[in-house]
Amino acid sequence: MLTRIKLWFAERWFKWMIFALVAFAFLLFLISIFAFFAIDSYTRLVMLAQNMLMIPLTFLSALVFVFFYTKGFGRMFGNNKGTVRGDKVNIRFKDVVGLDNAKKEALEVVSLLRDRAKLKAIGGQVVKGLLFFGPPGTGKTLLAKAIATEAGIPFISMSGSEFVEVFVGVGASRVRNLFKTARLQAQAHGGCLIFIDEIDAIGRSRKLSWFGSQETDTTLNQLLTDMDGLNESVGNVVVIGATNAPEDSLDPALLRAGRFDRHVHIDRPNLHERV
Repeated sequence: MLTRIKLWFAERWFKWMIFALVAFAFLLFLISIFAFFAIDSYTRLVMLAQNMLMIPLTFLSALVFVFFYTKGFGRMFGNNKGTVRGDKVNIRFKDVVGLDNAKKEALEVVSLLRDRAKLKAIGGQVVKGLLFFGPPGTGKTLLAKAIATEAGIPFISMSGSEFVEVFVGVGASRVRNLFKTARLQAQAHGGCLIFIDEIDAIGRSRKLSWFGSQETDTTLNQLLTDMDGLNESVGNVVVIGATNAPEDSLDPALLRAGRFDRHVHIDRPNLHERV
């Protein structure tokens, strides 16, 4: 009984609120009409002329914006860099000096990429994402290029800062275009490697803000969605991220299984490697 009474009051309160808002808007409209006719005729004509002039100007501005957007202004924000083939990178493991432990894990990834058919036949799954941790200048980008060259697959490289823009949604659009290009390359060449340098620019932990969602949060959500879509039916696409930020600064959803679940720590070279 008490629940029915609460529902009855809730329904009546909602209807009365709508009625009050409509009445208030109508009252404001009447006040503006009376105020408009209360001013002198000259000012009234000037206001009418300005309002009539604003209509075609607004329509013209919309047409100009649509024209430039369709002719390339919008694509300028959402496009990606050109694709570089793995054989054009031409970086072999012998060119990567040192990094013995990292190269062991990289060789495993290369073997998984090469023997994709055998791995699928026995029910295995190709790794989706690797995360390279290490100080700057230790060879993370060089090792990623070597993986693409040794596997003989296309290599697409972008920096995390290239996804960050002032306009909300541009970063997410670039992520979609990036993975679309990678899938097409994978279907044509049997695989593709995406390398995202400084991934911490878009992969930091998401925080609740009073000002709503940030642009980087939208980009990160799109990256997580596209990595979830990297199944066996869309080609052999592997994503490698590199960062010199602490591991705990990245979003936990980015590090869970099925995304960047394999971590490779690339430290500074020792004395023998320096020689």
